[in-house]
Amino acid sequence: MLLIVIAIVLICTATLLLSVNTGFCGSKENDAAFDFSSPPKTRIQLTPDLSFGGRVELEYQLEKNFHPDAEDCNHTAVWKPSASMAFSYACTEKSTAFLNIELSQSIEENKEDNETVLELQQAFLSFTQIIDGLDMIIGRQRFRDKREWLYDEELDGVNLSYGFSDFALDFSVNRKPNKDILNHKKNKKVTNYLLYGRYTPDSDTIIGAYSFVQDDRGSANKSSIFYGLHLSGEMIDSLEYWLELAHVRGRSKSKKIRGIGFDLGSTYKLDLPLKPSITLGCAFGSGDDDPLDNENNNFRQTGLQDNSAKFNGVTHLKYYGEMFDPELSNLVILTAGFGLKPTRKTSIDLVCHHYNQHKLSDKIRDSKIDRDPNGLSKEIGKEIDFVAGYKSKWLKSTVSIGYFMPGKAFSDNTDNALFAEIKIRYDF
Repeated sequence: MLLIVIAIVLICTATLLLSVNTGFCGSKENDAAFDFSSPPKTRIQLTPDLSFGGRVELEYQLEKNFHPDAEDCNHTAVWKPSASMAFSYACTEKSTAFLNIELSQSIEENKEDNETVLELQQAFLSFTQIIDGLDMIIGRQRFRDKREWLYDEELDGVNLSYGFSDFALDFSVNRKPNKDILNHKKNKKVTNYLLYGRYTPDSDTIIGAYSFVQDDRGSANKSSIFYGLHLSGEMIDSLEYWLELAHVRGRSKSKKIRGIGFDLGSTYKLDLPLKPSITLGCAFGSGDDDPLDNENNNFRQTGLQDNSAKFNGVTHLKYYGEMFDPELSNLVILTAGFGLKPTRKTSIDLVCHHYNQHKLSDKIRDSKIDRDPNGLSKEIGKEIDFVAGYKSKWLKSTVSIGYFMPGKAFSDNTDNALFAEIKIRYDF
């Protein structure tokens, strides 16, 4: 398997260098996808130095058979209205203060006690050009990578960014906070350290390498370090690709951690009416064939990841499945997608996933399905997703449907599971 991974990396690197050297970067329209996790833009000028922005959002989720057992099925419907406000203040020419607060309520059908949450999403000071090329952000801020494979989370910490020519280097130290102002609960004392270097020879190409350390000083007494590589860009005009590759090692109590994972795929955009596109992907997270020895070979992600990105649409989608949405651990995930983009503001994606375990196990590390496999088969199941999106300057909406069909790794009486979500967001 390691030889296969190395071969994939060499092929992608060679193709990347070919695309850079031959200059395949043609003109592209602005097709950036919107992200529901982003804070409101501060468009309204209150004073010369203070600006304001806000949004209201309505989210509806339907969950059917998340406990995929014919004798213990559950159907849950949740409405979640929310309002978010953001303020940006220019302290000096080179420093800015930013604040983002969100109020939300989860209204579950047939449940009287509904939860109200007031969250401090972001609160930071940013400094630009401390010295030539060096920027710094201190406070609660959003950390995310391009495909949210490493992390997508608001964290308390400091981030230093240094850029020169086509190169950039980031260093950050952070911790996950309790964002709920109304509910003061303790979080695990896990400190994250990230060193991330990027080379961007053109606007379409990113070559990145990183080291990510998680140091848990709590009762778990574990630490892990990720060594990773990110490649993305265009092989040729209209053919985009990505590669995520990581090796994790560390220790959890008395066991060593050793695992490898990768995610490789491409999207081809056809020059036809409705702008159809085809996406193919393969993701792998190593498994452990002997849980009784002193080494755990299960690959795992950081726990801060969101596994969300766009293919060729106007909105992000869960690229490992809207319904199953697993952490990449002891899994082989094959993905095939077909998309349409009728206008610059709308898109439709139909995506299929096939899930298999790498090593036989009666556990799934993390997913929306609240049921463990039987440990007798590697065939976890299949999923079909439908995702539609619309965006304009002020209004954004998505409809996401995921239908999961359990495989032989679950008992014969296991039902199919359904997840449906509608989000509508208005910015002002």
